Amino acid sequence: MVSLKQIGVSLLALTAHTYHYGEVFLDYGEVTVDYCEVVLHFSCVRLDHGEVIVDFSHCVCFGQRFCVEQGFLLLGQVLFDHLQADFDNKYPTTGKTVKYTLTVTNVTDCQTYMSKGIGDGFCRPMLLINEQFPGPTINAEWGDQLEITVVNNMQDNGTSFHWHGIRQLNSCQMDGANGVTECPIPPGKSFTYKFHATQYGTTWYHSHHSAQYGDGIAGAIVINGPATANYDVDLGPVALTETYDETAWTKNWLALHVAAPPEPINILFNGSMVNTAGGGKYNTITVTKGKTYRLRLINMSVDTFFVFSMDGHQFQIITSDLVPVHPYNATSIMMGIGQRYDIVFTADQPASNYWMRAEIADCSNNLLKGSSSVVLGGILNYDGFDKTDLPVSSSSTIETSACANEPYTKLIPWWETTVPKDQFAASLEGIDLTFNGAATVENQTVVQWYLNDSAMNVDWGRPTLQYFADGDTNYTDSMNVFQMPAEGKWSFWIIHNNLKTFGLDHPIHLHGHDFFHLGAGVGDWDGDVDKLTFNNPMRRDVMILPGSTSGGYLIIAFPADNPGAWLMHCHIAWHVTDGLSLQFVENPGSFTGDLSGMKQNCANWNAYDPAYEKEVGDSGL
Repeated sequence: MVSLKQIGVSLLALTAHTYHYGEVFLDYGEVTVDYCEVVLHFSCVRLDHGEVIVDFSHCVCFGQRFCVEQGFLLLGQVLFDHLQADFDNKYPTTGKTVKYTLTVTNVTDCQTYMSKGIGDGFCRPMLLINEQFPGPTINAEWGDQLEITVVNNMQDNGTSFHWHGIRQLNSCQMDGANGVTECPIPPGKSFTYKFHATQYGTTWYHSHHSAQYGDGIAGAIVINGPATANYDVDLGPVALTETYDETAWTKNWLALHVAAPPEPINILFNGSMVNTAGGGKYNTITVTKGKTYRLRLINMSVDTFFVFSMDGHQFQIITSDLVPVHPYNATSIMMGIGQRYDIVFTADQPASNYWMRAEIADCSNNLLKGSSSVVLGGILNYDGFDKTDLPVSSSSTIETSACANEPYTKLIPWWETTVPKDQFAASLEGIDLTFNGAATVENQTVVQWYLNDSAMNVDWGRPTLQYFADGDTNYTDSMNVFQMPAEGKWSFWIIHNNLKTFGLDHPIHLHGHDFFHLGAGVGDWDGDVDKLTFNNPMRRDVMILPGSTSGGYLIIAFPADNPGAWLMHCHIAWHVTDGLSLQFVENPGSFTGDLSGMKQNCANWNAYDPAYEKEVGDSGL
C-alpha cells in the first residue's frame, strides 16, 4: 500500500487495467493517455484527500504532481505531465456536481460585519454574500459540474453574477453579464448558474451590475488541477481590493456626473485592514518554517493597480490568470484590476512576522498611498511566533511606477500555441490604422476598437441573447454589437487608446475566451507585424492597454470557437459603467445553449418595478 501526500486536488484511482512496474496511468475523462501515449478510456473513482491508494500493480490516476511519503518506486522521468496536453480544448468530466447557494443582502448596521473582522474599522453600508466578505470561496475540481444558486435578498436592486475568466464553453447563457446574457435577478428571486469547469486555477466571481461589486459582491473561485511547480500546502486565495468612505453606488454616481475619479480611503487584504485611527485589524497567514506554499493572488479592486511583495521572501510565479506558465522567480508582481497570479514560496527565513505588502501603483489613487503611518497589506506569521507582534521587516525597493502587465517575455504558457502570423498580415492589407471612429470590422477578421466617446448601453429587460432567441439581428447602436468572423477562424483586435488627456492605462477584460497578447506599446502602432509575438505568446483574460498623452495600443488575437454574445471591457468599474465596453456576437447559428432559465429570469425582472431606475449615463454593466 502506498501513501501519497496530496497537493491541491483529489486523487483518482483505477483498477481496470494492470501496468508494468514503473508505468503510470492518468485519466482526465476525455483526455486519457498513459506514459507510452496509448489512448485508453476508463472511469476513475474519486478518493478523499489523504486516502491510501492501491499499489503500483494497478492503474493509478494522479490529478497533478505529488510527493511520495513511502515505498513507491517511481522515477520522475516516467511521470506523464498532463500539462503537455492542450488544456484549452481538452478537459475532463468527473461526473461530480458541486453545488453552492450564495445569498446577497444589504447591510446597513456596520457592527454586523465589523464584529466578524470585515473591513478596516470604518463604518459604511455593504452588500454581503452569505454575511461575509469576500464571499464564500467556490471550490471545485477540474472537470466538475458547478451549480451555483444566487439568491437576491436586497430590497431594491437587481444583481447578476459573472464568473470572471471562466470561458463558459458552449454555456454563454451562464456568463452573468446582465443586459448581454441575462436580465438582472430581481429582489426576492433567485437564479441558478450551471457550467462545466473546463479550466483550472484561480479566479473570482462578482456582480456585473452597475459597480455593485465595489460594495462587497465578490468572492474567489479555486478549481483544483495540475501545477507547474511542487508545493506542500495550498494557502488558498488572497483578495486585494480597496474601500471607500461611501457606497460604490454613490461613488459611481459621482464618477458619472462629476467626472473626477473617486479616491479610496484604504485597501482591504482578504477583507480586512487597519485604519489610521487604530481601528480594524491586519489579516494574518501562518506558515511553518521549511514548508513550501502556494498562494492565490486576486485583484478584486474597483480602480486600483496593486504591487504585491513579501518582505524577505522570493517566490515563483506559476500561473497568469487561468493559464499555467513556466515558473520564474520574482520579488514583486504588478497586478491590474481583475488579474490573478498563483505564486509558490518557501518559508525559509528566521521565524518572525513579515509584511505581505499590497502597494498602490503610481497610476492609482488612494488616501493612504505612500502613508508612513500604516503599512498596506497583511502579515505572514511563522508558526510559534507571536501573532500580535507587528512585523519589523523592511521592504526591498519595489517598482510601483509602471502600470503594466508582467513582462510577456517571462509569462510563457506551459502549453505552446502558435497564432497564424501570415493570416494577420494578409488581413491587414488595405486597412487604415489611423482611422479614428468607434470600432470597425476589417476584412472579416480584424477589429479596430478606438477608446473614445462611444459608450455602450445595455437594456436590462432585453439582453442580447434574447435577440438570439427572437431571431432578431436589429441591434441598437448603443449596444455596441460587432459580428465575429466565421466559426474556427482567428479574430485579431487592434485596440487604440485614444483617451490621451489623462494618459490612463486600462485593464481590458475579455469574456468567453483567453486572448493572445501579440504586442502593446505607447503611441500608435506602426503596422509592423514582425515586431509582434506569434510563437506561444502570453495569454490570459485581462491585459493592460498602455496609456500616455500620445496614446497607446494593444494587439490581441483569439479563435472564434465559443458561440454566444460576449463582452470586452475596461475593468475599472467606473469606466465600464460609463460605457467603456463593446460586445461581439460569435457564431449565433451554432449556439445551442438552453435559454429557458434566462427567459424565466427576464420575466421575473420585467414584472418587477425597481425603486431605482438605471442612472442616466450608466451602461448597466
